[in-house]
Amino acid sequence: GEDEPTKTYLQQLSPIFDSDNKPTLKEIEEAFSVSRLSNDFYKEYKDKFFKLVDHLEQNKDFMAESQRLGFENEPDKHNKFAVTFAKKTLGQIVFLYFVQKKGWLGVPKDKNWGDGDKNYLIHSAKSFTGDNYFNDFLEPLFYNALNCKRENDEYLGKKIPFLNGGLFHPIENYDWKNTNFIIPNDYWINSEETGLLDVFSQYNFTVDESNPTEQEVAIDPEMLGKIFESLLDTDDRSEKGAFYTPREIVHYMCEEALASRLSTILGLDNDAIINYIRYGDALKETEFIKEFASDIDECVSNFTIVDPAVGSGAFLVGMLNQIVKLRTNLLEFTDKKIDKYQLKLEAIQKSLYGVDVEYDAVEIAKLRLWLSLIVDQDTNGNCPNPLPNLNFHLRVGNSLVDKFEGIVLWNPRWKSTKAKEKKIIQPDLFNTDTLDSILHRLKEAKKEKLIQSIEREQIELIRTTLVTKGAFDTYDNLSKMLEKKTKPFFVWELEFGEVFENGGFDIAIANPPYVQLQKNGGKLANELQDLGYKTFARTGDIYCIFYEKGVQILKEDGVLCFITSNKWMRAGYGEKTRKFLSEN
Repeated sequence: GEDEPTKTYLQQLSPIFDSDNKPTLKEIEEAFSVSRLSNDFYKEYKDKFFKLVDHLEQNKDFMAESQRLGFENEPDKHNKFAVTFAKKTLGQIVFLYFVQKKGWLGVPKDKNWGDGDKNYLIHSAKSFTGDNYFNDFLEPLFYNALNCKRENDEYLGKKIPFLNGGLFHPIENYDWKNTNFIIPNDYWINSEETGLLDVFSQYNFTVDESNPTEQEVAIDPEMLGKIFESLLDTDDRSEKGAFYTPREIVHYMCEEALASRLSTILGLDNDAIINYIRYGDALKETEFIKEFASDIDECVSNFTIVDPAVGSGAFLVGMLNQIVKLRTNLLEFTDKKIDKYQLKLEAIQKSLYGVDVEYDAVEIAKLRLWLSLIVDQDTNGNCPNPLPNLNFHLRVGNSLVDKFEGIVLWNPRWKSTKAKEKKIIQPDLFNTDTLDSILHRLKEAKKEKLIQSIEREQIELIRTTLVTKGAFDTYDNLSKMLEKKTKPFFVWELEFGEVFENGGFDIAIANPPYVQLQKNGGKLANELQDLGYKTFARTGDIYCIFYEKGVQILKEDGVLCFITSNKWMRAGYGEKTRKFLSEN
């Protein structure tokens, strides 16, 4: 289109135009290869990512802030805060490339939303005359503008939307106002046009998402998912058994899981449902669907779906797209007045949940869902809606562990406690009414969606449990662990109470990690052996434990849809898994 960057096209087509020979079919296919574009962009993205990490690690002020926040340096590894900060910063920039494509940045005060500068970021960098573009322009843009509601949405004489959602909230209580470190201006733009914004501005960012059958030769949100996932756990990714799942597999599994759950609940033919999910926008024989359209729509809109090893969120995005596709096709028969954006927002806020032990993975999963949402938001000249806060549905923790140093962290009586009238009570872990007080504050915080209060009260609840059991050493160890920004447990009923009040999840879908429990001297085996898993075998693999956890968190007739090795079907360690699955 007009004013679009041309590098994407020149880069793809130049081998054909530079050759004196007629192009072969293979060369033409390569010219329009999304995979090649993805690899080219990833190489440049990765290069800029590690350069930013290096800048941060070499900066004394940044490293002092890292130490203040409790991040410790590990031998032969990048500083964790530097890696997390770099991922977050590049994620914010990428997100804004899609936002500016919508015309939502730098909108003249007398113009409508959508009429903004579609090259806002690089124009801002080129017109910046100060010494520190990041500190003096980008950070105020992130934290004073995009993260704060302002009168008439005005910022520096132009309109900038209030996006909220957590994406533009300072990471880990980072004190951005008082931490002044320099990222060289030429990292962002330079005369050789190799700066981050130079590189990004040479590519075409499209707001059309990819599916396995229709892919545009451009940078889209789905492609970025693969790039983000490739940067997860840059030091030891393979050791944690995490692998990228091809979009075709994600697509297929989401279709099958939805069809299976719908056919179970509504008593419908599974083949008929799966065909409608896959081909509903093309099928002409829809009498069968007409009769059940409202029931199907109501059912799908109330599904709860979880990925207990969420990674960068591939399955959540896949489920989001399948739910929206199905419900959009059903609109023909339900007569509901709802657009694609509202369908996505409803699914994100009501249906999709995920857990991962890696903080960075959870943040990337959130970013992918936000990207998927904004591409379908049509403002019609009005102010864009703020992003939803995803902290309630995407959580950090070890999905398989609900104990800490041998102590069970969930108390069933918490589930039945009723909310009392609102009080402001300072926590005192040694008062006899502390549990009730904390539960009350937790319920009130959830009503008001105060995520920091919720997280604080959940931890206080666990701490109080330890104290009432006399586990004072464990209490101290928990406090030290939290200071190190780690959380090697996850209390499902506490974190996702609203789901378990209704019996659990409808669907659990994942590509669980593959790690032998006896690896590294049996470290994982030692962590899991006393947690009561029926599938546990010291010679086994962690994916077997994930199968059991998946079944545990489902409703009685819920659907488990995991990628699996077939080794457990014949290996000795799989005997317990075979028995468990045959009985469940």
